[in-house]
Amino acid sequence: QRDLAQAVVWWKKAAECGMAKAQLSLGLAYANGEGVQASQATAVSWCRRAAEQGHVPAQYHLGKLLADENSEGHNPTEALKWLRAAADTGHCDAQFALTHSLEGCQDEKSQKEREGLLVSLATSGHAGALRALERQ
Repeated sequence: QRDLAQAVVWWKKAAECGMAKAQLSLGLAYANGEGVQASQATAVSWCRRAAEQGHVPAQYHLGKLLADENSEGHNPTEALKWLRAAADTGHCDAQFALTHSLEGCQDEKSQKEREGLLVSLATSGHAGALRALERQ
């Protein structure tokens, strides 16, 4: 725990200088309560800073934080935006997370997008996508 607290000190210094990777690391520390007291709002804030710089892993994690129904920052519309941004770069975890977010959408376009992502992921051997397609 002490090492994590020290890491948070350095991540914060780097994050305040605009380093996206440090911003993401700091955001995840707050999300998980590692080295700091957990704060979803602070986690979202730091991840958003990195995501806005085009940092793909931050876009994915921000999307996941915003998609979490148990999070105080729950925002399904913004979650879709960030998950889609990361998914569009080929980020497999973001693509799979996007399929979960699209599952609640009832419009035909979203359902076609979801199915296309699942088929693409399953074709590449993604176990979660294979299971999801088997359940359909």
